[in-house]
Amino acid sequence: MRWNSSWGCKFNTQLNPVARHPCGRSNLCTRVKRDKSGGLVPSVTAENQKNAKALLSDLEHKLPSPESWIYGENPTAIDAHLVVFIARMIDVGREQLIPEKLRDYTHWAMQKPEWVDMMGGRTTMIEQ
Repeated sequence: MRWNSSWGCKFNTQLNPVARHPCGRSNLCTRVKRDKSGGLVPSVTAENQKNAKALLSDLEHKLPSPESWIYGENPTAIDAHLVVFIARMIDVGREQLIPEKLRDYTHWAMQKPEWVDMMGGRTTMIEQ
């Protein structure tokens, strides 16, 4: 079994790797229910905002300057995750939670060729 997150299903490629479900997925596809409505409860939203602010505040203090990576001269895995996380927060309208230093850092990182090549001008949100 392998997980294919872009399809939101599990399928076994070893049994029949070319079989297709009528919807275009593998015929062994099992749809995963993705109910995110629990995150829309005001108390849960407030808790998540509080946690995001605390995390970003801690990370802001680790960042030497808005135009540098967190640890040294080269980006690390934490930089890759943090830039995407902050970019997503910006895309969903949560900029008010992001400290200015981290916002500047993210905009700086998003100008790098790696980000430009990977994203090709797209946002982190899927257009529907």
